Amino acid sequence: MGKETFRSSVHTAPRYFNQPRARLRQLAAALILATFCFASQPQTANAEGMGGFYIGAAVGGEYADVDYRKAVIHNFPDMELMSTHESDNGKGGIGSIKAILGHRWNLPGKTYFSGELDFAFNLNKKVDGRLKGVDDTSSPEAPDVFPGDWDLEKNYSAGFNAKLGFSPQEDILGSGGSVYLVGGVKWADFTFDGGYDGMVVLPDGTTQRIAGVDSKEPSTWPWLVGAGVEFGSEQNRLDLRVTYSRYKFDSSSGDGLTTSTSKVDYDFEISEWGAYVGYTFATGFGLGI
Repeated sequence: MGKETFRSSVHTAPRYFNQPRARLRQLAAALILATFCFASQPQTANAEGMGGFYIGAAVGGEYADVDYRKAVIHNFPDMELMSTHESDNGKGGIGSIKAILGHRWNLPGKTYFSGELDFAFNLNKKVDGRLKGVDDTSSPEAPDVFPGDWDLEKNYSAGFNAKLGFSPQEDILGSGGSVYLVGGVKWADFTFDGGYDGMVVLPDGTTQRIAGVDSKEPSTWPWLVGAGVEFGSEQNRLDLRVTYSRYKFDSSSGDGLTTSTSKVDYDFEISEWGAYVGYTFATGFGLGI
């Protein structure tokens, strides 16, 4: 029996999902610069001034429910395709700090429409579990799904939100308060680590142990919907928001033509409930204002 340990070798693939994080850092720097520039401008404090650019920040996070599925596929020449899969579920909280840059257009009847860009840096961001797997050495062709710990980290996200709101301009919410609906889409960057540890039977009847960790950096474009309420004046407002998002993404490696290059498919389906507390600062100037 030969024993070998691999890291990201047997079930690994090039990180073709990887996105340059430098772009996200540049976006964050741009938002910080915009915050400084807008805060330096002269301000107005009247109802008509509620339109225009605004900047903000928010803290909160999402409670994520992750369904994880791993499939191992053998596609040996001159043989029928063989596949085995195993699933697991993990739940956990993901904290976030957000920077926001938006523009608000006042509409008739105390209604308004806003477009927002936001950048989120995530904290306490792992959702993890353990795949029970299959460790079957009964056949050289057995496409085993080996057991191992796994975790999924949500690193950064950047996206666009659209808000449709109503501002009664009454004391209960403040002169600048409102209630609103929000929907949007964002680009999110993840890091996935999937451990495996098991035995494979080689065609000559000997066994070989494979163990290691697959590391990948997938990304995807989740959508979100939600609602919120703002309290405060035309210029300074407290923003409370809840959101819901559901999305899926996948990754794969290997060609399945040999035991040591088994095709491995990773599938994730994620649902998230988010809650945020934010601060919004209206600049009093903007497009068409």
